[in-house]
Amino acid sequence: MFRLSPKGSGITGRCRAGLVVARERFLEVIDAFEREGTATTLGDYLTIPRPTTLAQYSIAAQQLGRLDEAEELCVRSLREARESGHDLTSCYAIYHCAMKAMVEQDPATVFSLAEELVEIVNRHHVFYWECFTEALLGWASARTGAVDKGLARLQRSWEIRDRMQTRIWSPYFLISEAEILIQNQRNDEAIALLDRAAAEADATGQHYKEAEGFRVRACARLSQGAPLAEVEALFQRGLATARRQNARLLELRTATSLARVWRDVGRLDDARTLLAPTYGGFTSGHDTVDLTQARAVLDGMR
Repeated sequence: MFRLSPKGSGITGRCRAGLVVARERFLEVIDAFEREGTATTLGDYLTIPRPTTLAQYSIAAQQLGRLDEAEELCVRSLREARESGHDLTSCYAIYHCAMKAMVEQDPATVFSLAEELVEIVNRHHVFYWECFTEALLGWASARTGAVDKGLARLQRSWEIRDRMQTRIWSPYFLISEAEILIQNQRNDEAIALLDRAAAEADATGQHYKEAEGFRVRACARLSQGAPLAEVEALFQRGLATARRQNARLLELRTATSLARVWRDVGRLDDARTLLAPTYGGFTSGHDTVDLTQARAVLDGMR
């Protein structure tokens, strides 16, 4: 039977090295599944390998800026997982596609997928996934106005994580929670969460959202009235990290935030020079939140 060590290599590449390398590893694994006829054989995680690998790959493709490809991968992953009737495979695929939607700032899709995941968890007692459903639903609730309810669910997700001793994706959920706090003028709490996220990333090797951590910290310090030079330095660290990892979506998000700051202090040429080529490098996904916001900043400087 085909072992999942190549899949593990793809995940490691996504977390610790460049996303281009991760994409190459995922493609190798998918090709191996097809070549060896093991795409529907249970693998190391007691899941069916191909739909779970497609879901993982969708997140790498998303960060590389291949937004249409990422969406197609999620559609394929969800279809194959649901058709398999295998509950653990469905949980894995649904969760990762919900995470893709969360990264794209799409709470409606997160709600829909997380509720589907809750139904499977409750029906089949696969309670490992409960901490993830609570985190997803907490984020989506907070982002759609139910801030206190959402933060309470996020706190419950951390309590479940602690009991289960699982840390997967924890840096990103901490960063996302911090951004919610910033949006509600709770900057000191946000900084504390960002410190936790950085420590968690160092402890677990989960550096895939490190650029986002720098961006959100810059936003928090800006809200606290920090000197512009400090804020710019944090944004620049985020840009450098995203570029090193080939994380083009996070690069665009950080460039948009910094361009907005420069626009507001009258540095329009600097803002355009930074943002226009970054935005122009995207050939798909122009209806997503990140590209819509980037386009709005550019249009506002005409």
